[in-house]
Amino acid sequence: MTELESIKLLEGSLQIVFVRLPVDSNLTTQSIFQEMLALAIPENCHKDLSNNLHKILNYYPLYQLDSNTYPCLAEQTELFLQHNQLNAHKIFVQGDMTTLLALVAGGNAVAFIPQSMRQFLPVKVKLLTPEQNNIQWEIVMTWNSKINNDYRDNFIKIVNAHN
Repeated sequence: MTELESIKLLEGSLQIVFVRLPVDSNLTTQSIFQEMLALAIPENCHKDLSNNLHKILNYYPLYQLDSNTYPCLAEQTELFLQHNQLNAHKIFVQGDMTTLLALVAGGNAVAFIPQSMRQFLPVKVKLLTPEQNNIQWEIVMTWNSKINNDYRDNFIKIVNAHN
């Protein structure tokens, strides 16, 4: 959670955010789901790589979004590479997740993304969920319960009804 989001929640100019833990202890949180890293690869990925991450990362460069814009994803990617003793030739990309996935669809590189992005994959991209030493993090709703807001509270009820 950014410091700005925390300040806005505490002062009431922002009602609710979805973030990963940890959050300011003065805020209320409710867990939504566990997220994990997955590797977006071109659909036409060479069959001889046989879903082996080491081989894939040796063959393809790794697109990575700017760590200033996506610090959590950059951190999770680094942790995964370290925990699995993997090296990657990184190409840093400006843009968003959609841009990143479009570049992977071009067939020239791969990218680590949150597994929940599988719902937004372009036609020419498939997703591998690593089995070994995968990195997971908790996504929560967080809000300032000391500030009354019926709209926010109704939204929370709707989310809870669907979980």
